[in-house]
Amino acid sequence: MRLTRFLLSKNAIVPVVVLLVLMVLLSAHSAFAQAQAPVAAPTNVNSFPCAAGVNSASCAVPNWLDTGSNAWMMTAGTLVGLMSIPGIALYYGGLTRKKFSINTALMCFYGFAAVLIVWVLLGYNFGFGPAGLKIGTYGILGTLSSVAPGITEGSQAAVGPGGLLLNLPTSTVVWFQFVFAAITPLLFVGSIIERTNFKAWILFVPIWSLLVYCPLAYALFAGGWLNQMGAVDFSGGYVIHLDAGIAALASAIAIGLGR
Repeated sequence: MRLTRFLLSKNAIVPVVVLLVLMVLLSAHSAFAQAQAPVAAPTNVNSFPCAAGVNSASCAVPNWLDTGSNAWMMTAGTLVGLMSIPGIALYYGGLTRKKFSINTALMCFYGFAAVLIVWVLLGYNFGFGPAGLKIGTYGILGTLSSVAPGITEGSQAAVGPGGLLLNLPTSTVVWFQFVFAAITPLLFVGSIIERTNFKAWILFVPIWSLLVYCPLAYALFAGGWLNQMGAVDFSGGYVIHLDAGIAALASAIAIGLGR
């Protein structure tokens, strides 16, 4: 319970301040910031063509849906999911001592499952939905709301504060972004295995995913304030890997201070 006690103590302020300072510094770094022209959303939801060989008067799919893009996004998301379960679970389970291998694998399985629940109930719209908090023209945070209606309706995805329309269903984008949200806390499991309580991990993952990952994803992936300032993250180097790295360092410091 050392990590739990630390999170509830004044010492937890230090890792949070370090994370905020690093985010500000990175947003101003010339190698990180790149000029980006604003992206205009399609004029209407029917701007994408029908599937090949289908008459527009009797489309089997919505006009905005690109079936090839949808198939590839689902495939790519599945591959990333396999990197998490069983990939990272087997990797970290094999690195630890035998008596901790099952516990470590279960930490990975739980983290993946917990993020899925948080993602559908609150996380996706908080990280990719319409702006719930703006400062001027900058989108800071999304809305704390469930994305379930978008999944059941199979509606066209509109992402971020600009409402950028994609040629994909909302459910596909929710799945694709979920696997990246789920793999991020799993990446820093290796910094705390054998040294943390599983009960602390149960509380930590949903809170961290919602309050740390989602705001940073909104700032960059969804076209929020960092992206509007010119910052670009094409492959998750900042939203995923830097995020996980700082969390790993902060967690290791927290556990070390609690020993």
